[in-house]
Amino acid sequence: YLPLIHGQLPEGNVIETPPLVQVELPIGITNLGNGKTIVENEVVNHSSDWTVSIPAQLILDVDEYKEMNLTIIAPSNFSGEDTIRVSFTPHSFDNYSLVGQTCYLTILVYYHPS
Repeated sequence: YLPLIHGQLPEGNVIETPPLVQVELPIGITNLGNGKTIVENEVVNHSSDWTVSIPAQLILDVDEYKEMNLTIIAPSNFSGEDTIRVSFTPHSFDNYSLVGQTCYLTILVYYHPS
């Protein structure tokens, strides 16, 4: 089993996040490995007063591409810039103990009221 995935942000890694507005950022994952893969997704870093979530996992066949949404809600007092970091870890669908290298994406969130 060769665990290899590629994460991408089709709309870029910068998103405007007005306070208390739910914002969805699409994230795409491609399975470049040689077997069906379970991708474990995790939000690994964000400011504590934010609400940030992502589906817990994605199942991909070989060469399959799927998108999911990162859901972000900024706190009521947010202005300026911050970052959110998410991770994606591939596991063999047939043998979960076979694990590949985790890949990370960092998203810049901002809100500059006029």
